[in-house]
Amino acid sequence: IGIWIKRSSLAKPQALVAKTNGDLPSSEYGYLLSIDYNQFPHFNIASGGTNWGDDGSFSMAGNLAISDTTDWHYIFVVIDRSGNNNCRIYLDGIDRTGNISGDITKVSNATNSCNLRLGNENDANSPFYGMLAEATIAFTCRTPEWVKLSYMNQKVTDELIRK
Repeated sequence: IGIWIKRSSLAKPQALVAKTNGDLPSSEYGYLLSIDYNQFPHFNIASGGTNWGDDGSFSMAGNLAISDTTDWHYIFVVIDRSGNNNCRIYLDGIDRTGNISGDITKVSNATNSCNLRLGNENDANSPFYGMLAEATIAFTCRTPEWVKLSYMNQKVTDELIRK
């Protein structure tokens, strides 16, 4: 899952891509890419459990805050169900994976009846304040090189094409 964001407020938390009503994990949770209370990119997915870290839940935070309202940022999350070490959060093309809880291999299909939403959760909680662009949901794991190339090719100062 990837998305370009430009924040206009540092209110927290802010949902970016959601197929959930948020809150604690459950069999109906789904998934959420957001900016968390500490301004870090954060990804949650659950198909069970009642607390983050339980079997059936997986949570991953970035290790660099997005605390400005002036620049566009590219957030891309790779979820590789073969193991936690292959799950990553990228910010502006750089691996910024921080704290992980839970075991991605113990999360089954994260399905629910919620609509897929950009800019807030399905129940309209945690609205995003700012602009969103170029949302991507891929069903193949992307390599670090692919993520970096996508960032470099789409940022304001496109560095792949020089005149």
